Parts: sequence; structure tokens; C-alpha cells
Amino acid sequence: MKKASLRSLSDSADIDQHTKTDAIRYHHAEVGPDKNFVKNDEIFTMNDEPGHQELCDREQAFFLKSILEDIDLTEQMDAAVNSLRIVLAAEQSINEGRTVDLA
Repeated sequence: MKKASLRSLSDSADIDQHTKTDAIRYHHAEVGPDKNFVKNDEIFTMNDEPGHQELCDREQAFFLKSILEDIDLTEQMDAAVNSLRIVLAAEQSINEGRTVDLA
């Protein structure tokens, strides 16, 4: 089995791709008595996503607001650290060819 190159899995050097989700599938897992899904999946398109610079501008404006208004950023910091844990685990998984536990 040939291992895929990192380049073929992701183009992380392209900063404009860092803010793009294109679409999100919302899967409803509930099944009925007939063992079929009760609801169809929903697809949410993200046509109005900000570009890289616009996202940076929004983040900087929010950070300035948090300083000026003394807003607690604990929740945002926890989310950022958790996101980093996920990215590092994904990189480790790719490099080692195994599932990485996030527990």
C-alpha cells in the first residue's frame, strides 16, 4: 500500500484555503423502527465566507474590542487550544499512519 504524500492530502500552504469550508454536511443519525434514517442529511453551503484577510481583520477588531471592553476570552482561548490539539493529532496521525486518541 502506497502512503499518500502530505501534499496530496492538503494544500495548507495556500492561506486562502485556511478559511474555506465550502460546505458542511449535517448528518442526522436518528433511525426509525425500520432501521432507516428518520431525516435526510442537510448540506449548508458557505458562499459568503470571508477570505483570509477579511477573517484576519475581523479577528483583530474583536481582539481590540476585548481589550477596550475587558471581555473575558477564556472560552475563545479554550477553543483555540482544542483546535490546535486536533490539528497536531491529525498531523501525527498522517505521519505515523495510525489513529491518535485525543482523550
